[in-house]
Amino acid sequence: MKILHLNGFTDVDKANFIDPIRRNTIDSLLQLLAACKEIKIAHDYSIQIALHEFEIWACQMKTIQENIEIPDRMIRCIQIIWKSGGIQTAYKKRWSFYLLDSAKYFLDSVARIGGDDYLPEVQDIVQCRFPTQGTEEITFRYENMNFCMVDVGGQRSERRKWIHCFDNVSMLLFVAALSDYDLLDPENNNQKRLSANRYIFKTIVQSSFFKEAAIVLFLNKFDTFTEKLKHQPLSKYYPEYTGSSDPNEASDYVGSQFRKCVRDKNKYFMFCTTATDTRNVEFVFASAVTHIINQNLRATGSY
Repeated sequence: MKILHLNGFTDVDKANFIDPIRRNTIDSLLQLLAACKEIKIAHDYSIQIALHEFEIWACQMKTIQENIEIPDRMIRCIQIIWKSGGIQTAYKKRWSFYLLDSAKYFLDSVARIGGDDYLPEVQDIVQCRFPTQGTEEITFRYENMNFCMVDVGGQRSERRKWIHCFDNVSMLLFVAALSDYDLLDPENNNQKRLSANRYIFKTIVQSSFFKEAAIVLFLNKFDTFTEKLKHQPLSKYYPEYTGSSDPNEASDYVGSQFRKCVRDKNKYFMFCTTATDTRNVEFVFASAVTHIINQNLRATGSY
């Protein structure tokens, strides 16, 4: 929304993403190396020195979250390891383990990201992943209407801090990753992430604080979901689903499960999105606003 409606990011904003982006880059390679051990992929002898140096350095970097620097030698080590046969084999099997969606994007760009004069590009920021903490508020004007959008913490420990602060909200926009259907919830290893998100969605939409709000569900990462279905059928993780691996059919099923949580179905709107594609988000957001306006007009007899 900041890119679409608030003229993007200032240089100061961009600089704040340097550490998270570099952390994403390092974590991506660590996740691939961990996967190699798990699925027993041996590394070429030719990368052993680079591998040894990277593992020592990465271990030292685990506790560092600010002012992260990637030395030239380490940039070269990362490039050597990333391009190696073993890591590329693991990457082809990425649907069988957790890996940041942006791993390839960042590892391909490590020389630029690790540069002394690095300032993130817009696409770098869009690809970056880090948890929201507390609340972040932006205001903007769209279609002659004023919007105040509040981004809240998604973790359980954060939700208690904000859910009681909302009243008279016009629209609740909930984002869930479709591609999380096969991943375990990091806060509860006994359930899938998508199921955990549905439970969170249910507790929120049935809260009295949002009883008058339109409920808009963005099922995000539709592109990753489409690719993952080719390797990991939805029915493998949700046996009650008897449909095919067609992404539209599968996403409709997921959307229907979320819809069951909403008491007033007339106020529920679901869209599939790819957040890294700003044009897609712009189109979907416009569609959501149009639906809500029309619904309000019908409710007042003006439509």
